[in-house]
Amino acid sequence: MAALVIDASFALALLLPDEVKPSASMLALLEKDGAVVPAIWPIEVGNTLVMAERRKRIAASALDRIADRLDALPIGVDERPVSEAWRACIALAVRHRLTVYDGAYLELAKRLRLPLATLDGDLRKAAKAEGVTV
Repeated sequence: MAALVIDASFALALLLPDEVKPSASMLALLEKDGAVVPAIWPIEVGNTLVMAERRKRIAASALDRIADRLDALPIGVDERPVSEAWRACIALAVRHRLTVYDGAYLELAKRLRLPLATLDGDLRKAAKAEGVTV
């Protein structure tokens, strides 16, 4: 079982040079015990990387290297079908004025009773309100 749920902001902070880095203890926990992410995570992370390249935050030649680093991390994708989780994601998004993407991270953390690693302030606040450890 994974130790925590990570969102895209946390993962990208590990890899993009101009982002504030998560604590060493959080990275150590991720590397030791692994993380789980909702099915949208690879698409959201991939889109952010492409946007970072377009905005010249990273070179196009860095995309494969960053993807390799992500692939090397012990991150598993939740196997619950999206058709079973999407209504809960929407409900959380509405209740806390989040995106549905952020609702997916919160839903997963709540359902699996795992801490959530995020750098997103609104998601942190919503997680705390829902009783999820941040």
